[in-house]
Amino acid sequence: MKCSPKKKADYNVVLSYSEGLSDLATPAIKEVQRKEIIDITSKELILHLPVSLEDEKIIRLFKSWDGNLNKYHIQISTGPVVAFRSKEQLCETSGEGTAALYWLHNVVKMLADHPVVKEGKPQFIRINEMSVSTLLPNKNYVLLRRFSSKDDNSRLIAAPYFGNMTSCAYVGIENKLNYIYRPKGHLNRMEVMGIAALLNSDLFDNYFRTFNGNVNVSATELREMPMPPLEVIERIGKDLIAMNDYSMANVNKIVNKYFM
Repeated sequence: MKCSPKKKADYNVVLSYSEGLSDLATPAIKEVQRKEIIDITSKELILHLPVSLEDEKIIRLFKSWDGNLNKYHIQISTGPVVAFRSKEQLCETSGEGTAALYWLHNVVKMLADHPVVKEGKPQFIRINEMSVSTLLPNKNYVLLRRFSSKDDNSRLIAAPYFGNMTSCAYVGIENKLNYIYRPKGHLNRMEVMGIAALLNSDLFDNYFRTFNGNVNVSATELREMPMPPLEVIERIGKDLIAMNDYSMANVNKIVNKYFM
């Protein structure tokens, strides 16, 4: 894709795109209004590049929402446990004085799976004066991978984490994960499930791809990402909990019921 700068405030932008080398000489071309692909009044100035009518429809839907995590007093941060700095505190087995440690591979869509044995990725961290500043209070979170593999079908891979999953006062979140939380208070179960469902949905993944062209999932981008009303997020979570079916087919079915 490419676009050319203009000095006028209102103008159309011509986008050209190809699927690969086979159609590089004959790219598809479309013209869109500047305001449809970038909001120059926004803080982050995120550029959207829709390549289909479906992409344009999804962008319009997201632009119709005036909520985001910040407005709902919800934050997203990067996991504070840096493995090589905490090497001496990591251990393979649980015991008194240890907390569960979640790595990238512990997070799959709609499931925070622990322990999951993987070489070089100890599943626990000792709780002591050297490590406690890197641990989090054990409460409800949404865990989100900061990176996706090129082989992953989705850029966004999130899982609900609940404080009652362990009796320990702390939990460890490794640096390759983001975590979503309410700083002054807690996320209720419906909020956790609703946010996780939205982030994992095809709808949000397709929207994310219109402005993110790599495998990194930036906390900054997610802070600014439009979100539906909080009561709708909670209803999605409530529907999922009531059905007790957390498959992606059911997640997409519920999300699409509200928006598509």
